[in-house]
Amino acid sequence: MSYYDQSEESFGTKVHDEALANVHAHFAAFKVDLDILGQNNCVEKTEVKYGPRTEILPETEKDHPDLHVPEKNMYIRRTMVTSEDEARVKINNQAPAQWKVASCSEKNRWGYHKGYDIIHPNTPLGIMDEASFNDYHMLFSQRKEHDEEYLTTPVDFMTVSEPVLPVVDLTKTMDGSTATGISNGESLNNADIVAWISLGFYHVPRAEDNPVTNLVSSHFRLAPNNYFDENPSLDLGQTDRYRSGEKVEQIPTGECSIGL
Repeated sequence: MSYYDQSEESFGTKVHDEALANVHAHFAAFKVDLDILGQNNCVEKTEVKYGPRTEILPETEKDHPDLHVPEKNMYIRRTMVTSEDEARVKINNQAPAQWKVASCSEKNRWGYHKGYDIIHPNTPLGIMDEASFNDYHMLFSQRKEHDEEYLTTPVDFMTVSEPVLPVVDLTKTMDGSTATGISNGESLNNADIVAWISLGFYHVPRAEDNPVTNLVSSHFRLAPNNYFDENPSLDLGQTDRYRSGEKVEQIPTGECSIGL
C-alpha cells in the first residue's frame, strides 16, 4: 500500500480514499530431485505436432481410397534430451510438449521408459532483472548438492550485483568455456537429475483485495508417465476386474501390491 496520488495511479489500483494498492509479483523457485528407480536418469521430451504424414501410406490405404486418410495428422515425437543446454524450458502453448524425468534403463511392459512428468501451469516469466531464477519455467541439470544447493535465497531481489548462483551464465571465460551456472551444458544422460521449477504471477490489485486479499495460488504437479503397466488403482483392495462384461478377477481387501 502507498498514499494515493492521482499522478501515480499507473503503479496500482485505488482501493480506498487515500490508499493505492501497488502492482507487485509473487514468485517462488522449487528444487525437485526425482530418483526414478535409482539415480541413473534421463530427461525425455514428448512434443505434440501437426503436419504432413511422414510415412508412406500402407498398401491397404492405397487400395481403399474410401478410407479418406487425411493428408495431415497430429503426431508425437519423443526424444531424449542429452544436454543441460537443451533442457531450458520456456513453455509455448502453440508448441505443446511434456517433460519427463525417466529411468534410462527401466521400461514398462509396453516398452516405454518409466518416469514422472512435471506438469507446469505455464505461469508468467519474470520481467524484472532482479528475479534471476525466473528466466525459464523449468531447468534440468545434474545434481550437485554442494555447489548447486540452492537456486536462490529469500532475499534474491537484494542480491542484484552478486547473485548467489546464476541460472544460466552465458559469459565466456578466457579459455572459451562457459562460466558458472546451473545450466551450463553438462550431460543429462545416465545422471542424477534435478529439476528447477519457477512459479509465480503478477498481482494487479483490485478493490476486492482490500482489506483482505482474495485467494490466489499457483502450483505444479508430478504425474506417472508409463511408470506402471496400467492404472495402479486397479490394484486397490476390493477391486473387481471385468473383461467384456464378465468378472475375471477379484482382489480382496488388504492385498494391495503397489510399490512406489
